[in-house]
Amino acid sequence: MFSNASWRNMFSDFFHHLTDLIYPKNPLIKRLETLGGTGLLKELPASKLSHINMRAVFAYKDKSARALIWEIKYRANKKLLRSAAEAMLLEIGGVRPENGLFLIPIPMHKDRRRVRGFNQSALLVEAMLEKDTSLKNGEGLIEKVRKTQPQSTLQREERRKNLAGAFRVVDSKAIAGREFLLVDDVTTTGTTFAEISKVLKEAGAKKISALALAH
Repeated sequence: MFSNASWRNMFSDFFHHLTDLIYPKNPLIKRLETLGGTGLLKELPASKLSHINMRAVFAYKDKSARALIWEIKYRANKKLLRSAAEAMLLEIGGVRPENGLFLIPIPMHKDRRRVRGFNQSALLVEAMLEKDTSLKNGEGLIEKVRKTQPQSTLQREERRKNLAGAFRVVDSKAIAGREFLLVDDVTTTGTTFAEISKVLKEAGAKKISALALAH
């Protein structure tokens, strides 16, 4: 007997294969999928972001890295999600805290998620959890309670003001004393990571780090 999740995955795979037949992918996406299938996606230009608590895997200025992000962000490409998850897991390494490391995808406002149909950061976390069962799912511990302007349209100081008070902890008891890794597809100034980290610290988080697929 197949579980509901198995049926959903089978249907999703079939739907994506059908979509690819009707709307063929461009050569760059096919190349990225091939690289991912052979474990060579990690050969894309690496991000130079180097911060003790914030890292990124790929350099967003690279054409292939941007194509990877957009394919995940707007098409939820399952092949590339799996490959991206592998690259992100390599970045964080295999050492885990005694009480577990909780992955928190950057939450979207419910209205925006309804329009897009999915949260790409949550899909990245889901793919990471499938590949490494020692990690724990922190989705739902933080929620976005206020609509904001797209960060990409704003300057650094405007970004900070834009996100002030936009996130809240759902259950403080689930936060206190635990370690968290915030996960997003792209980071630019780190403002989103910083705002959510502040909220988690106020709720008693022991340690917070952040990882983006690209910077």
